Amino acid sequence: MEFDFLHAAIAAVLIAVAVFLIRRNDEPGAHRKWDWRIFFATLVIVAVLNIIWPNLP
Repeated sequence: MEFDFLHAAIAAVLIAVAVFLIRRNDEPGAHRKWDWRIFFATLVIVAVLNIIWPNLP
């Protein structure tokens, strides 16, 4: 149970940091709509985390 929670918490933090970094460069007051950069960043983060997670001691 703790193992799954830790995995989810790490994924959430990594995704939140990626969204923050991507949106930091947007114009202030810009209309928020679907952003492919955030979609692909999330996809890459989750894929990489799931590839390396099982190999951790």
